Amino acid sequence: MTLYIPLLVYCQIKDFVELCDLEISGLGKISKYRDGFLVEKVKLLEQEVSGANTKMDAAGLGKLYHEIIQEEGNLAGWKLWWHSHADMSTFWSGKDIETIDDFDNETPNNNWWLSVVFNHRMDWKARLDVYHPSHITINLDYLKVEQIYSQEIREDCRLQIAQKVREIKVSYKKEDPIELPLDTPLTKEFFKKILPELRKKSLSYNPPLDVL
Repeated sequence: MTLYIPLLVYCQIKDFVELCDLEISGLGKISKYRDGFLVEKVKLLEQEVSGANTKMDAAGLGKLYHEIIQEEGNLAGWKLWWHSHADMSTFWSGKDIETIDDFDNETPNNNWWLSVVFNHRMDWKARLDVYHPSHITINLDYLKVEQIYSQEIREDCRLQIAQKVREIKVSYKKEDPIELPLDTPLTKEFFKKILPELRKKSLSYNPPLDVL
């Protein structure tokens, strides 16, 4: 089973992990994708952290759930817990397992969570926990960072263009054409006559030197 992460989302996780010297955690929105799961977006939790653990309390989780509902209307797909072990190796600590067990909503419907741990070297470990009808854990074998097209980013670009870019209407004065017979000879007299007309119409033309 594979965990797929779009490059932009992976860079965001990497920044969260690297910019915090201690452990840090958050949630992510995921969906079924190919032979595993796709991480669509991630958010940071309000939390208390140390070098050995990150405390994800009910208040911080409630605030983040409220933020997501305000933005999206529901919590559909927000079933990823990601966190870091800072400079330590990636493994499932006793505190990690307690947190994973707490995601069991004790119902038969849609009762599963995905968890992933990183460190500052971006080593990783991921697992899928299915809580019903009995608790089983499946380790994910692969993590792939991919250039996956983002419709949400495209729509955001479209919105910003509509809000911030204005087209300037440019009009040009139509000039009457200069009509010449097809058999007009290109003599000195011709250029002496035509050059003033070209200059009046803001046009330029450099005649051959031998006719000046």
